Amino acid sequence: MLLHSFPFDSRLWASAGVTDAIIAAGRSVITADRRGSGQSGRPHDPRAYQDNACARDVTGLIDHLGLDQVDLAAYSVGSMIGLRVVQADPRVRRAVLGGEIGRASCRERV
Repeated sequence: MLLHSFPFDSRLWASAGVTDAIIAAGRSVITADRRGSGQSGRPHDPRAYQDNACARDVTGLIDHLGLDQVDLAAYSVGSMIGLRVVQADPRVRRAVLGGEIGRASCRERV
């Protein structure tokens, strides 16, 4: 599972060649647009971004897909979200988090 950075959306991973490299290595890839970016919804109410909403979105996607385990790679804002997912969801087997991960939340509307 790949979590993108600001101001990009999930297409970043394909344009950088990351998804192709992962698939070439025989793995599956899951990308999703973070709440408020790309093709994801853009709620205008700031409360829609509180209480780790973006991390809960990731966990909800894992639930929806019925996955027992995921490996997670994320950068910048994606890493902030990924850190919260790692802390809350034991299904994350391993994670690589890059960039700034100091304020892990989804309360910034970007």
